[in-house]
Amino acid sequence: MLDKLQQQIASVLLMYRALKEKNETLQATNNTLQKELEQNKKTIDDLQRNYAELHTAQAVIGSQSDAGEAKKRIEELVREVDECIALLR
Repeated sequence: MLDKLQQQIASVLLMYRALKEKNETLQATNNTLQKELEQNKKTIDDLQRNYAELHTAQAVIGSQSDAGEAKKRIEELVREVDECIALLR
């Protein structure tokens, strides 16, 4: 009877150690995935910001596809802003 109890205790200890190791592995995997998720969220935020900037730039440029025309349009906008600032003084 004592031998059987010792065998059961040894069996339980083996299962405990195996489960403990499995738990540690899963926790490490979870930590890695959490870090990856945070990096992906940052990437998404950056891409959304870039998209918004691109959308704004396209709105400024309008249907103009030529870079020279876009530069002229930006220069016009800067002049308008300068004129507004001058009027405020």
